[in-house]
Amino acid sequence: MIDQDIYVIVVGIMIGKLEWRKAYKEYGIGIQTYNELENLIKEKMYKISKDRPPNWDELEKVFKADWEHTAVAYHNTIHAKYPDKLPPDILVHEQVHLKQQGGTIEKTKEWWKKYIEDDKHRYTQELEAYRKQYQYIREVKKDRNQIAREAHLIATKLSSSLYGNIVTYSEALKAITNK
Repeated sequence: MIDQDIYVIVVGIMIGKLEWRKAYKEYGIGIQTYNELENLIKEKMYKISKDRPPNWDELEKVFKADWEHTAVAYHNTIHAKYPDKLPPDILVHEQVHLKQQGGTIEKTKEWWKKYIEDDKHRYTQELEAYRKQYQYIREVKKDRNQIAREAHLIATKLSSSLYGNIVTYSEALKAITNK
């Protein structure tokens, strides 16, 4: 079982959609007590919030971001208007950004400053996250047409105005899929 699967299972437990003992029995994620679950959460997890991140006003201004359709990683929290509807591949993408931000609030602020101001930095950070997202999709989906559609959607996003049109669609598709 890959880490992303553990994250999804633990998120399910945290939001009350999955009973922790059932998670142990059915998925074998190695928790038998609530204390072990808490330790797993501390070690592997992050918070998910329906509140806007602290830098939302700036993101909205600079990138014309739309809260209805955007997830944002900030410090140790993934923010989304509808967090319970976030697909696992988006969680994988946002987890990459959480790791990139370095774990402290100071490093997170520095990361976001550079992300907003430096197109090249933004591209490298998004490319890493989208590659991981695409890798996850390839691991869980078996239909090659569905995988191709997902790659198209990802490349469309990466080449969009949301990220400042920092790359063309064909460059994004090639970079994400390594083809």
